[in-house]
Amino acid sequence: NGLGSAGSFIINNPSSGAPSIFASTNGTGNAITAAGKIQATQFVGDGSLLTNVPGGLSLPYSSTNSNATSFSIINANTSYASAASFSNSIGTNNGPALAVNTLGSGFGGYFTISNPANSSYAVFGETQGVGVGGGFRIHNSANAAAALNAYTDGIGQAAVLQILNSSNTNDVLQLSHQGTGNALSANSPIRVSANTTNNAIDISNNGSGIAGTFTNNSSSSVTISAIQNGTSNVIDLNHNGSSGDIALFRSGYVAQARIDKTGKGFFNGGTQTGGADVAEMFSVEGLTTSYEPGDVLVISEKTDRTIEKSSEPNSTRIAGVYATKPGVILTERSIEENLDGMIPMGVVGVIPTKVCSENGAIKRGDLLVTSSLTGYAMKAQPIEINGMKIYPTGAILGKALENFDGDKGLIKVLVNVK
Repeated sequence: NGLGSAGSFIINNPSSGAPSIFASTNGTGNAITAAGKIQATQFVGDGSLLTNVPGGLSLPYSSTNSNATSFSIINANTSYASAASFSNSIGTNNGPALAVNTLGSGFGGYFTISNPANSSYAVFGETQGVGVGGGFRIHNSANAAAALNAYTDGIGQAAVLQILNSSNTNDVLQLSHQGTGNALSANSPIRVSANTTNNAIDISNNGSGIAGTFTNNSSSSVTISAIQNGTSNVIDLNHNGSSGDIALFRSGYVAQARIDKTGKGFFNGGTQTGGADVAEMFSVEGLTTSYEPGDVLVISEKTDRTIEKSSEPNSTRIAGVYATKPGVILTERSIEENLDGMIPMGVVGVIPTKVCSENGAIKRGDLLVTSSLTGYAMKAQPIEINGMKIYPTGAILGKALENFDGDKGLIKVLVNVK
């Protein structure tokens, strides 16, 4: 009835490895039953409460408002000792070293660091076997809570996942969903960086591989942003299916543009480019370095599907102009083939063109033809028959969009060979 202990069991021999109290039962009851709290203090070793058999430690507490058990280190001089250590020393035992079970509505396990200067982990999972270092699972299919919830009120990360074995080829994080929800859902931006040659993000899914949504209607940020500082592609899309498009673009859930499996593009609103003409890639006579934008080009008489600079007046072999900034480039070759030895010849559109005053000054709207000056066009001179001006058929390059009264120069021409 006093303030002291009801019983005290002490081993004074420091070399003794025996327990101060040993309790054993061959029946079905507990080896030790405590109606109150159990306080265990260990000044040496790894922990204050040790158990090496499944079910060897069971600490129920009857109060619905208190913890079933609590472990703490109150000796400030103890370094690196655990408040509680649970060991599964039977190699053939597949059970956990620690099982935490609650019939209430609270957490199954709660780990707290009360020291604000402590920079360590509240929970640290480690294994020397072939299993997982930490596993969280909800067996109740009706449970809508998260199997793992990590959060912080500080300025650090809520969770850090690392593989320190450089020979490990497994994923740092693997997400799998057998239901209809997302494998990953984030309410804030996700930043991913890869310091190796592997993909920064590699997603395989039966639904959408990546789905990004901004629920804030006033947000001005992009949903998906990709940056490449290396030498590879920013985005690499590959379609291995038997049908479907490579890319589909919607606005208000209505399809506005798509690229099909053959690489053909479809655009409901038309297209706009930074160029002003349509050009086609052609091989040239001689070296491509001897040609420059603005050169007037004609069909070669020596080689099939080849062009050269114009060199005679009123040539009916007129084909186009070396394009300065084509908006659309046509070619018979695939997008991965080399275009060396070819130049873009503008065949229709507004193209800066070399002109001269061989047939006099040029005014806006004048028809242009080839001149005797290599690579240059001049004002077309019609033949008048019965008061009607007749221009050379098949020799017209296009119409001048600017006045020109110099010797040689460059003006914009609406190219349309006739």
